[in-house]
Amino acid sequence: MIYSLCDIAGKDRATNKPIISIRAMDMEMQLLRYFRDYGLDDDPDWRESLDVILESQREDGCFPLSSDCHMPSDARVDFLYRPTYACCQIMMRALLGGKLSNEQGQRVKTALSRGLAFSCGRGLNGHGIEDLERQCEDVADFGHAGITEIAERYPMLCPEFFSLINKIGDEYVERIANGDVIYYFGSNLAQKILTAAESLGRTNLSLDKIQRYLEMDSKRKNR
Repeated sequence: MIYSLCDIAGKDRATNKPIISIRAMDMEMQLLRYFRDYGLDDDPDWRESLDVILESQREDGCFPLSSDCHMPSDARVDFLYRPTYACCQIMMRALLGGKLSNEQGQRVKTALSRGLAFSCGRGLNGHGIEDLERQCEDVADFGHAGITEIAERYPMLCPEFFSLINKIGDEYVERIANGDVIYYFGSNLAQKILTAAESLGRTNLSLDKIQRYLEMDSKRKNR
């Protein structure tokens, strides 16, 4: 089993709400990402592991790391949304791999449709001052997991999500063209924006501009 709902640390005595272990959450996310990137190729029991993931989905389409939905907005990104993104990416890879039985393939498509719909909830944005940086990382993960191919093969699976990620890709191309790559506190996101845009198949981007932005950033840091 590579995935489970992890209210690891028990419950708060005053509120009777789960106390969620950050360390456990980080370990769980590492397992999910490892399974996404390598498990479907190397794990002899990957079908059973995929079944565990499918059984963990909530009615609203989420794959949570906590059964407590009543949490601050920023915590929901880490405990609800990002795990859901990772589980959707695992299902995408499984679907594109062509090794599923008809029955499991249908289960995956149904769960993926619901998971992608839930993923639209925050527009793939992160939280706080790292909102765009985290969005770039998550978009790149979707791109590398094959979201453009999924959209081509199964256009009715979740049109809302496909439209969202296509819009984000267009926004990244526009940011690169306009040099709009510097974020909070002078953080240069040129490389992450470029990586995310390319993962969605956006080519013919102005690489010389990106290189110039990175060189400018390097000079600024060395002053």
